[in-house]
Amino acid sequence: MPNLQPLTIDKLITLQYIPSRVPFHLSPDGKYLAITLESGERDFPSSMNTQENSIPQNLAASQVKIIDTTNGNVVTPFGNSKSMSPRWSDDGKLLAAYLLNGDRVSLGIWHRQNGQIQIFANTQISKIYGGYEIFGCAVPQWMPNNQAVVLQVQTTKNSVADSSKISNVSVFSFDPTIENSEQQEAESDLLSWLSGDLVIFDINSGEQKLLAQNLPFRSWRISPDGKNIALLKAVKREVNNTHHWTLYDLVVLPTDSSPPITVASNIPQTYAVSFSWSPDSQYIAYTTHKRVALSVEEQTDEGELFVVSADGTNVTRKLSNTETPNLGQNYETPRWSQDGKEIYCLTSSGVWITATEGSSCRNLTVNSDMEILYWIQRPLFNLCTLWDNNKIPLAFRNPQTLNSGLAFLNIETGENTILFEDAQNFTADALSTEMGNNGDLYFALETADTPAEICCVTDKDKETKQLFVPNPDLSEVAFGKSRLISWRGYDGSECFGALMLPQNYVERQKLPLIVNVYGGVNNSCFLNNFDFGWSGHQHPQLFASRGYAYLCPDMPMLNRDPMRQLPGLVLPAINLLVDMGIVDSERVGVIGQSYGGYCVLGLLTQTNRFKAAVTSAGVYNMTSFYGILMSHGKSRWIDWAETAQGRMGGSLWEKRDTYIENSPLFYLDRVETPVLLISGTGEPGEASQASEVFSGLRRLGKTVEMRLYDREGHYSGGWSQKSLRDVGARVISWFDSYIMSG
Repeated sequence: MPNLQPLTIDKLITLQYIPSRVPFHLSPDGKYLAITLESGERDFPSSMNTQENSIPQNLAASQVKIIDTTNGNVVTPFGNSKSMSPRWSDDGKLLAAYLLNGDRVSLGIWHRQNGQIQIFANTQISKIYGGYEIFGCAVPQWMPNNQAVVLQVQTTKNSVADSSKISNVSVFSFDPTIENSEQQEAESDLLSWLSGDLVIFDINSGEQKLLAQNLPFRSWRISPDGKNIALLKAVKREVNNTHHWTLYDLVVLPTDSSPPITVASNIPQTYAVSFSWSPDSQYIAYTTHKRVALSVEEQTDEGELFVVSADGTNVTRKLSNTETPNLGQNYETPRWSQDGKEIYCLTSSGVWITATEGSSCRNLTVNSDMEILYWIQRPLFNLCTLWDNNKIPLAFRNPQTLNSGLAFLNIETGENTILFEDAQNFTADALSTEMGNNGDLYFALETADTPAEICCVTDKDKETKQLFVPNPDLSEVAFGKSRLISWRGYDGSECFGALMLPQNYVERQKLPLIVNVYGGVNNSCFLNNFDFGWSGHQHPQLFASRGYAYLCPDMPMLNRDPMRQLPGLVLPAINLLVDMGIVDSERVGVIGQSYGGYCVLGLLTQTNRFKAAVTSAGVYNMTSFYGILMSHGKSRWIDWAETAQGRMGGSLWEKRDTYIENSPLFYLDRVETPVLLISGTGEPGEASQASEVFSGLRRLGKTVEMRLYDREGHYSGGWSQKSLRDVGARVISWFDSYIMSG
């Protein structure tokens, strides 16, 4: 039996994980699976507002891996270079990816035959959100000739001169006599963050053919015949008290440089990826996606299916009807049948299938105890690939047990069969899957005590097998185990929570407890996630491997008076664990990030139950946070406070007392718990919020420490490894000194 050790900060930083929104890609012959792995080994501050840092956060710690599907052997095609978003050529001889090349992002090509690497420095890949990241769906896409790649590169045209670069004066103005002035400001911000040039890059000559300049878009699709490229161009944002989405125009760009054609307008989507080409390249199918808020907590999704002619000559046809379930998806696309006669759309309970001409449709659903997570298909492909000729593989979660599994939905009979269902979780999203032409399935699975591993199911033996373990050297870490707990809230309702206990826990052994709070979220759904949904300094295994119990309780909230609700959402769960003999009532701490930071301080002003607290990137004074101005002049937190997560229900002047009563800062005199405040300085307003609390607690003679991390952003899970080492070590020592030692 090995001598088990705690999870160290250094080990946490080097853990390899499957990033969200970055597709897998299987070579055409099915032998090599190309994926992206990410870690915490970043050498740069994470703030998107750091002008001198032009390195995307997600690329800064990523590497492409190629897995041999026959034996699980792995190669790193681009060596030590940071790389992501791999894409095989149609002949399987070349692999394109994005590489970090000095301080810029360039196209890299790996030659399968001899391992040669080409880096094209004259390609400067476009980055979104002010250079913060590369959008994972914006992969390099090969033209059918396998000699050219379609890329989104940084625009060569500046649409608006930036006066701040030539003056020491920043000017912001607003004229109420100009209609939609604030709406235009929001749209300008969106368009500048997404804009880039679309080019066809010839890998032999190194020449770029410009197809679109300074266009705001996220991803694109090449028609099967290679004659056209389709994309969704952002045109405006729709924002009010009930909804928030972006509208896009569907644009077709001929590759022969003929004028572009707008074939559909004002399409609401989330990430602008839900569209696909018909097999004959004549039509494009797309789904809409609207998320309408009935309240802060209650939302409903609406999505419909349309088909439009690629040359814009025919009227757009709506194929969904009033009986159709919601078809809106974040990352998935409508899929065409191989013959183009049917279109398949994923729903929350199965698959909806319609004839392309609209003559018939059918809604296939799975069992009621199966919540569909996503289907397993080829990411970013146009066609639906059937398993065993007539089945669609679906990743699902059981909403009662929170176990996940794999099922097959028969499109002919409507029957569904379950291959497996266990205490595990499908990692990331629908893009982190693949399906070979022979029916082999690839996906990532994790458990509460095991990081994600690449698994496969072969059509031949229909058994789940482990293919690749990204983190093989963890056998000596004392990873904790999870369990689902339930209790009755103050109002009598049944509540749930994800509890992690040390690996060697003995029943009735009383442990110190850390409670991770975040209002408005059912945190128990992360029961089988390795990180319970939290990385960085809040990773539950940092604490469970050191002898702590770690609890993430569900915290459903009403759309009013958020601070007053907090004790009733958290304290009953602690009481249960004390009554069960699991937790020492005198050794309980609390931790929270972002809105969770708000919840931490809100709790401390209403109870002395906690012996130590850590809060990071929180909002503590609703009145001052309300008016924080971003560097580009946007007052982004007004909507947040009035109608969204802030739950104030109106403006500061309409609800003055509500803002004060729900601001923990005004009740700091009631705090008796030692508080560790954490913030990066790269996000406007966050450090000042922490400073207000620090100044107040110090003035009141309370125990408090504040740690500010230069140029770091909102979430420590994306910070530089230098900052993460410091904050992780301090959080552990903070709780150890006040709780573990008793």
